[in-house]
Amino acid sequence: MSEDRNAALAYWEEMVVILRGRLREAAGIASLSTDGLSLVYIQGRDGLLRQLNQAERQVQKLKGNGSPVKTINLSGGL
Repeated sequence: MSEDRNAALAYWEEMVVILRGRLREAAGIASLSTDGLSLVYIQGRDGLLRQLNQAERQVQKLKGNGSPVKTINLSGGL
């Protein structure tokens, strides 16, 4: 594996860890208000899940695992 590919793989693996941690911390809370203090997560849980899925796909791609779904062209017959 090339140095650039190793660096990209390390980056995306780190992103997966970070995003999983953010999902645990967020616990689905999009906004919170207490005693006049408001806390709003810019991204809800759905946005984090989309980013996590993208990061996991990038890790699979860089590791060479590819897509879990394969396409077979049967138009030419068996």
